[in-house]
Amino acid sequence: MKSKECRFNETSTNDLAPHPQQEVAMSLHQHKLQVLAILAANLGNPQPQLVSTATLAGNMDIQLPKLRQVLKTMDGMGIIQTDSDLQYSLITRKGLNYLGERQMTVSTIF
Repeated sequence: MKSKECRFNETSTNDLAPHPQQEVAMSLHQHKLQVLAILAANLGNPQPQLVSTATLAGNMDIQLPKLRQVLKTMDGMGIIQTDSDLQYSLITRKGLNYLGERQMTVSTIF
């Protein structure tokens, strides 16, 4: 059996696990990228329309209350525009740049 001193110096698996706040931040970042990708793809339509929050939620498999929080954050960042009821959204030029920068970062890492 190991002494207490050895156990104290060992790294436990709990120390390596992400903290709950980090998981939330990663989740928010992933959701932002998903929203931006869907809104950017909408621009490829012959006549792009505003995208409903219900459509976004269905494509992302996310609950509406959580998605509305994400949309509110994104609207505040200026990367999307949404109506006051958070029912319809569109991507902004800043959002296209944000998405493009993140996609370039991912592709250069791998």
